[in-house]
Amino acid sequence: MPGNVKSIFLYGPNLEYVLFKNAINSSEDGAKIWFISPDPFKKFPSDIAILDKEILKNITFLYLKDSTELLKHLNSIHTWYRIPEIIILNNFHVYRNNNATSSVHSAHLCASLLDACKACSKKLEKTATLLVAYNIDPPEGELIQNIVDLYFDSVHNTEELPSSYIIPGMEIT
Repeated sequence: MPGNVKSIFLYGPNLEYVLFKNAINSSEDGAKIWFISPDPFKKFPSDIAILDKEILKNITFLYLKDSTELLKHLNSIHTWYRIPEIIILNNFHVYRNNNATSSVHSAHLCASLLDACKACSKKLEKTATLLVAYNIDPPEGELIQNIVDLYFDSVHNTEELPSSYIIPGMEIT
C-alpha cells in the first residue's frame, strides 16, 4: 500500500455498530474522521451511548449516493477544509453496484480511496487509515477477492473481532 496509509477491509454482521464504535473510539483519541455512506443515518446504533458534542465534532458524515458522487468528492481534495486521518466507507457494495461486474470500476474506486488517503497523510504528515465495509457476508466471488488482495493491508470479519469490537490497525499513529 502507499506509504503512510493503512487500508482495512471489513465484512460480517453488525457492521454499522462496529463502524460507529471504531469512529467514536478514534474520535475520542482526537482523530478527524470522514464517515461516508450512501444513505443518511436515522440514529446511532442503540448499543452506543449518547456522545459528547466534542467527540462528534471530529466525525464528518458525508452522504454520497453513488460512485459518481464518491469519486467527484475524492478527486476534489484540493478543496477540502477538514482533512481526515481516517476515511470510513460504509456499503462498498452500493458504490460498486453501478458496475457490479466491472473489476475496472471496483479497482478505480479503491485506487481513488487510497489516493485520497495518501493525500491526507501527506497534508497531515502522519499515517491515514482507510476502512472499507462490505455489507455482503461473506464477500462473494473472485472479483472481490482480487480487489481485497490488491488494495487492502488487512481483512477482518466482524465475528472474529475482540469483544471491544475495535479493529486491529485502527490505532492512531
